[in-house]
This record gives sequence, structure tokens and C-alpha cells, in this order.
Amino acid sequence: MPDRTKEPDSPPVVSASRGANWALVLSCGLFLLLFAILYFVLPDESFSELENSALQTRPQLSFSSLNEPSFSEELDNFYTDQLPLRYSWLSLKAGVELALGRQENNGVFLGRDHYLIKRQEYADLSDLERNLEAAGSIIKTAETSDIPAVLAVAPRAEDILSDLLPEWYDSSYADVPWDLVRSSGLPQADLLRPLKRAPDPATLWFRTDHHWSAAGAYAAYLEIAAALGFDPAPETLFSPVSVTDSFTGTSYGSSGMYWLPGESLTLYRYGGDDRFLVTLDGKEQSGFYDWSALTKRNAYEIFFGGNYARISITDPDRERPTLLVIKDSFANSVLPFLAINFDLDVVDPRYFRGSLDSLLQDKAPCGILILVGLDSLSTMPLLTKLP
Repeated sequence: MPDRTKEPDSPPVVSASRGANWALVLSCGLFLLLFAILYFVLPDESFSELENSALQTRPQLSFSSLNEPSFSEELDNFYTDQLPLRYSWLSLKAGVELALGRQENNGVFLGRDHYLIKRQEYADLSDLERNLEAAGSIIKTAETSDIPAVLAVAPRAEDILSDLLPEWYDSSYADVPWDLVRSSGLPQADLLRPLKRAPDPATLWFRTDHHWSAAGAYAAYLEIAAALGFDPAPETLFSPVSVTDSFTGTSYGSSGMYWLPGESLTLYRYGGDDRFLVTLDGKEQSGFYDWSALTKRNAYEIFFGGNYARISITDPDRERPTLLVIKDSFANSVLPFLAINFDLDVVDPRYFRGSLDSLLQDKAPCGILILVGLDSLSTMPLLTKLP
């Protein structure tokens, strides 16, 4: 008589489990194979316009390079920088970081009102000390020739927009480099406290970029005028003109938060601002603006088309005194304001290879303005490059 208590045969659980495992292994293998093929098929990108940074291209393989300690590092950087669908992965990483409640990715905070604010911390302030010493030498040289000179240090976004930072972030460290700037004893145009105390500091800075906006540049112009002793043009002279509503700056590129909307890039135009003769490393143009920059990734380059070793700005209809401006990119949006009062001889120490003495003899300036960002002073030998 059949045993009716015997249970039916169990399904082949082990076989199904093995099949699923093999499917998973095969899928992962095909995925890795696809990416390996893409690494060889896709062309290398040497520069990321979105992130505004150089990328590691494929290192040259040879018997000698295999013995170089730097080869493995270059190879690691290559696989990171040339990752297929790189920007999609960066955006995914940023989304995960925000989902975990960190409010920061790749050194960029997501502040209130979608402001992207770079975390700029300095473990070593030796560059700042040396740059302040070099600024002192420039000012002392100017004083021996009876030329007034001032230092104007552009703040960082985190200095001006501290109220928009995440509540948990301790920004007290941010005062440390400013203490050095103040204690230097150099004649200065204070750009920190007046801008920070403005009725609406957020309007003075771009939401997606580390630079100040046109409103911020004008506020800096007013403080520079007070320090150098000239009468600034009133704000009523200018007509704000938005040239694009989709501007995304350097903070946006670093953040990976590529789903955030762009913003307006506004210029303060005034009558006749297109008639100035502007010479950019020997190439002449009329006016301050390079309109082709609006079709490029870095639309901030609408000011002169970017940075140059030397820029000359003159009024072709009259002779005026010349102001020597030693600057980084923060000054680009301030120069159209200064051009109302002076002809300008502008040098960027990152690219200029002449001497201060040659500049003083060439144009015989009526004054010297050193207008540079605190971040540049703290992270590179900027002013020390100007002998």
C-alpha cells in the first residue's frame, strides 16, 4: 500500500540558485567587458570644460615607464578621469551624498536656495604669507615713486554667503586667513565687511560660480574708489542686461549636481562701453565683452574672453591717467567699471613674465590696484611671480 504521508519532491532549489548566480556573474562580466572596450574605443578627453579641470589621458606604456613610481598613479587617474558616462556617474554620486544628508559633494556645499558654495580650507597658509609679503614689496616700490597703491582682496563665496551654508558647518576657521590679511598692515580696500553687510549679500554672488556677480563687482568698485580716492560712477548710470538665463559656473561643475537649473548672467552696461579700445596680449578689439563665450561652457569668459598676461584698455577719444591693475579672474568683471575713470594697464601674474619696474616705466601709472581673490593668495605663489 503506497505511503500517503510522503511529501512530494522538492523543487530543484540548488539548481535555480546556481542559475541565478551564473546569470549575475555573466551580467557583471559583460558589464565590465563593455566598460573595458569603451576605455579603448572612446577618445581621451584632456580637459573637462564642465569641471574646469585637466584630465589624465592614457599614460604611455613602455618598459621604462613600468619602473616609474608615477605610472601606477597616472593609470589610476586615467581610469577615474576617462570613465565612460563620467558625468552621469558624478551626478549619481552627488545624489547619493545628498540622500545621505551630507549636503556636500566633492567639496561643494548645497546651501539654501540652491546656492553652491565651495569649501575652501587651507591647512598651510605659507603661500598667503609670501603673497602678502610680495604685495608689500609692490606697494613699497610704488610709494618710492609717489604712486598710491592698495591691496583689494576678493572674498570667497563662503565668506559672504555664510548664512546659506548648512547649519552644522563650522565656518569659524574662515576668519584665520583674513586675520593674516588684516594684520599685514598694508593699505587696503576692505571688500569683506562691506559686502558681507550688504542688505542682500546673496545678490552679490553667483549661485553656481565662485565669482561675484555684476552687483558684487560694482560693490567692490565702490570700495576701491574710496581706497584710491576717486569718485565712482553712480549706479543709476548702468542698465542691468541679462545675457543668458542658463549660466552654470565653476561650483556647479565641481558639485556633480547637474540637475540644478542655471541662472542669469547679468552685465551692467552703460553708454559707450563698446567704444573702448581693448588690447588682449597684443590683439585689439572694441569693448569688454566676448559674446562668443555665451556659446561655450564657461560663460564667465564673456569678460574679455578669459584671462591674459596683459590687457590694455584705453579711451580712444581722450587722454586719461593710467591705473595699473595686478589681478586674477575676480577683477575681470570690475574692469568695465574702472575703465570709466582710468585707462587701464592690466597684468595677470599667472601668465605675465615681465617685471614691476618695466610696468612702472612703460605706462607711468597714476596708481596701482592689486585686486586678487583670497583663494588665489592662499593656494598659489601668485604675487611672488612678479619680480
